[in-house]
Amino acid sequence: VKLNMSKNELGKGPEAGKALGEMLKVNSVLKELDVSSNTYYDRGYNKTDPEFASGLAVGLGANGALTTLNISSNSLSDAGADALASALKAPSCALTSVDASDNKLTDKGKKALQQAASSR
Repeated sequence: VKLNMSKNELGKGPEAGKALGEMLKVNSVLKELDVSSNTYYDRGYNKTDPEFASGLAVGLGANGALTTLNISSNSLSDAGADALASALKAPSCALTSVDASDNKLTDKGKKALQQAASSR
């Protein structure tokens, strides 16, 4: 089962990340989630609320069904990458594929995700 929530400006505030995280906590059916390209345009820049990834990560860490996450093109910061990395390390997390390309990650954020993925 797939859910495509891309291109909806979900990153405009923390609410969408929290709502998706809460849904993922109780999900036992969804296998693929696409939340790519959910930035919003503000003063000449594409942005995503830093809490979007944090809220989402809470559910990812508790979910034992989701195997594929596309969170690309969200202006994701290192703080968001750290939250996702923590979720990937959770024993109940079933993710085997994460696309976090085209974000604003520094080497630190990329390394956190790589280490979390390789520790699985």
